[in-house]
Amino acid sequence: MTRPYRRLTALLVLLLGVVPVSGAAATLAWRATGPGSGDVRALAVAPGDSATVYVGTTDGVMRSTDAGRTWAPAGLISNTVTAVAVSPDDRQAVYAAVQYDGVHKTVDGGATWARVSGYSARALAVCPSDAQTVYMTGSSGVYRSTDGGFSWAVVTPPTDYYSGPWQALLLSETDPRHVFAASEWAGVFFSSDGGANWSAVSNGLNGVVNCLAACAGAPKTMYAGTSSNGVYRTTNGGATWVAANAGMAEASVTALWVSPTDSAAVYAGVVGSGVLKSTDGGRTWLAVNAGLTSLSVGALAAAAGDPPRLYAGSAGQGVFVTTDGGNRWANACLSSLSVQAIASPPSEPSTVYAGTYGHGVYRSTDAGANWAPASTGLSSTYVWSLACSPTDTATAYAGTWAGVFVTVDAGRHWSAAGLVSSGVYAVAVAPSSPQVVYAGTGSSGVFRSANGGLSWAAANTGYTGTFIY
Repeated sequence: MTRPYRRLTALLVLLLGVVPVSGAAATLAWRATGPGSGDVRALAVAPGDSATVYVGTTDGVMRSTDAGRTWAPAGLISNTVTAVAVSPDDRQAVYAAVQYDGVHKTVDGGATWARVSGYSARALAVCPSDAQTVYMTGSSGVYRSTDGGFSWAVVTPPTDYYSGPWQALLLSETDPRHVFAASEWAGVFFSSDGGANWSAVSNGLNGVVNCLAACAGAPKTMYAGTSSNGVYRTTNGGATWVAANAGMAEASVTALWVSPTDSAAVYAGVVGSGVLKSTDGGRTWLAVNAGLTSLSVGALAAAAGDPPRLYAGSAGQGVFVTTDGGNRWANACLSSLSVQAIASPPSEPSTVYAGTYGHGVYRSTDAGANWAPASTGLSSTYVWSLACSPTDTATAYAGTWAGVFVTVDAGRHWSAAGLVSSGVYAVAVAPSSPQVVYAGTGSSGVFRSANGGLSWAAANTGYTGTFIY
C-alpha cells in the first residue's frame, strides 16, 4: 500500500479561503505530544555529536537533535527502515536500509534521499576510521563500498553449504580492513583485508547470531547475541566463544551494547524481556526495565558519557532513554510515528483528534497532554484526513482507506458514511453549512454530501483529475 503525502489542496482553499495569521500566532511554540506508539527497528547516534540520533521505524526515519527530547520525520516515510548508520565525519550523512527497496543515503540529514543500492540489506556499518568505507549484509551476502555507497563489491565469505541470510556486522574502530560478519547458518567470519579473504571464527558458538558488539577499549572482547541461546562471549577476537547467558539461556537477543571503557559492562535487548544488564562479562544478568512500557527491545545505541545516555528502540512504544545505567527509563518523546491528520472542534480547542497510519484515531481532551484510542467502529486504521463540525463539538468526519466515517459522540463510536469503494484522502466541512461535507478520493475526484454523509454526489465539474490528496 502506497501512502500519499499529505498536502494542502485546492479543496481546502475553496472551503476555507485565506486564513489571516495574527501576531500571537507567529510566536506559538511546539512541544512533543501525541499517541505513544511506534515500532522502532534501528537506532544510531551520530559519532562526535551525542545529541543527534536517527531512528529507523516502520514509517521511515525519525531524527532528534536534542538527545531525544523532540523528534521530527527525516524522510523515507511509509517505508520500513531496518538499519541505520551515520558517517563518523558528518552527522548529516546517513545510510538507511529500506525493506524491499535497497539502501538509501542522505547527505542533508534526511531532507532528501537517494537509493545507492538495490540489494536488500539487514545490517549497515560505516567504518569509524574511514567514512568512505561502508559494509552491508543481506539475504544475498556481504557487500563493501569504498566510495561512500556509490558502488559496491561482493565480499561474501565462502561457505561449504548454504549460509542463509547474512545478518550482523562488526567493524574495527581503527582499521577499515577488519570486519566481522555473521550469517544465519554458517556462523561468524572474520576478514583482515576488507573482505578479500575470510576465516571462520565460530568455535563454541551455538545458535543463529542476530547481533555482534565489541568493547572499543578491548577490541578482542566481543559478544554475540543469538536467536534462541542468549549471549556468547569471546576474549580472543572470536577464536573461541563461551556461553555468557546465565538466566537467559533460551533468550532471543536482538541488540547488544558494550561499554567502550569496560569490557565487562554489557546491555542486551531481549524479545519479551526488555533490557538485561551484566557488569561481569555476562556471567550474571539483571533486568533493568523500570520505566519501560514495552519489553520487546530490538535496538540499542549510546552516546558518550559516564554513565552513557543509552537509547532503546521498542516494538510499539517508540524510543526510551536512560542516563543512570538502566535504573530508570523514560520515553524519549518519540510519539506517534505516523500522524496523518489533526483536527479540533472550533468551539472546543482542548479536544483534539489525531488520525494515524495504521493505528486509527486517537483523542485528547486536554490539548494534547494525554491521548486515548478512539477508533471503535472504524473498519480501516489508515486515517488520511479529519474534519470537525463547526457547530457541533461531538461531530467529526474521518477520511480513511475504507471511505468516510462519522462520529456524533466525540469519537466514542464511528459509523460508515459512504464512499467505501475508494480511499478518501481529504475531507472538509463547509464552515457556513455544517451538513455540507466534501471528500477527495484516490480514484474518482471530489464528492459532496448535503446531508452530513448520508448520501454523496460527484462534484467534479471543471476538474479533470481523479486523485485528490
